[in-house]
Amino acid sequence: MKRWRRLAALLAAGVIMAISLCGCNVVLLLDNLDSTASPKTFTSDDGRFSLTATDAWERDTSPENQMVDLMIDRLVNWEGYVMVFSENKTDYTDMTLEAYAEGLSKDLGDSWEDTVIERTDFAGYPAYTFVLQGTINQIRVTYRAYCLETGDSYVRLLGWMRASDWEEHESELQQVMDTLTIEE
Repeated sequence: MKRWRRLAALLAAGVIMAISLCGCNVVLLLDNLDSTASPKTFTSDDGRFSLTATDAWERDTSPENQMVDLMIDRLVNWEGYVMVFSENKTDYTDMTLEAYAEGLSKDLGDSWEDTVIERTDFAGYPAYTFVLQGTINQIRVTYRAYCLETGDSYVRLLGWMRASDWEEHESELQQVMDTLTIEE
């Protein structure tokens, strides 16, 4: 009788292991399908800004985001957000792009670690970029920000996610941000 129970326990353990391995393969397959999904383009209401991403991303038109020109989010498998804001340069007196970027880095939160702001070009425009890590509402987050200067505007491109997802998914977030197009 003991032998029968031992054999049944081994068989049950084998079945559980097979099911769990099968489940892992399904998750891996879904992730692969997600990353190879056909791209779609999201465009701001005024047609000035667009971003391209996989079908895992959706346009966010929540009323609380009325100040945002374009916002898309990814809520499948991990949380990520990309937002585009523009502000008319005439609303600022004697503001340089660098000062605008520094101001943004200070406005994003109140408990940020040291941030390095770097000069670059982005989407064909002069820009500054930085990565911020910190805490908002007791949640650790990581932002990638670009501040661009067009002919008449300062443009903020922000991508962010939970800090625990950053290492694994930062490249996808960057790929989406790299698709920004601006129509002047």
